[in-house]
Amino acid sequence: MLLVTGGNYTGKGSLLDVSRCFMHDQEVAARTIEGAAHQWKLVAEAVHHRRTELGLTAKDVADRAGNGLSVAVLSLIENARQASYTVRTLHALCRALDWTPDSIEQILNGEEPEAVRLLTPSQEDRLEAVERELALLREQLGLPPRERNGGSGDVRSA
Repeated sequence: MLLVTGGNYTGKGSLLDVSRCFMHDQEVAARTIEGAAHQWKLVAEAVHHRRTELGLTAKDVADRAGNGLSVAVLSLIENARQASYTVRTLHALCRALDWTPDSIEQILNGEEPEAVRLLTPSQEDRLEAVERELALLREQLGLPPRERNGGSGDVRSA
């Protein structure tokens, strides 16, 4: 009986049998690599989309990530040039993009990344109510409306 697991021959059999098993293992490995490459392309697209959605440059993302991510590594990720990163790097990237820590794994599993909620729904409702009241007061006082600052959530006078 011939048993080949992970390219390791363990048992009896002809050289031809062993060769066929190794060829099969190589084909499986090639398909696995192709699948992984496709998954990392999905990660690349999602990361680039999120970065542009937040109005961030690559340097902004690296700065927000702290020591866990450089612009060069972000470029590797956004261009799907590598299929293996440290957990520290991926968590830093998620933090910089305001994603939950397991968002990259979610993308690799064919799911959507999850944004971090900074406010609960009730807090968001209260904030919207306060913003509406503020806009009404500014209008009554003849002051210009406030504008949101470049996606950061801060407000400034127009």
